[in-house]
Amino acid sequence: MVKTGRMVDVEPIDRLEEKVKLLIAMIDRLRGDAARLADDNARLSRDLEAAHTRLSDAQHASGEIL
Repeated sequence: MVKTGRMVDVEPIDRLEEKVKLLIAMIDRLRGDAARLADDNARLSRDLEAAHTRLSDAQHASGEIL
């Protein structure tokens, strides 16, 4: 830093640094949440497709019985 003969208040810079660190931590948590939710969504989509298949099979079997 260049010295100009005046005092520099570093407190605002320290507060900004802390806020940036908190923001980075929040972004990391949100990325983890997004990945977990994407995995949950994929699993639920597979479960739903399997349920549709079982329902279709059950309806087909029911039609054959009648």
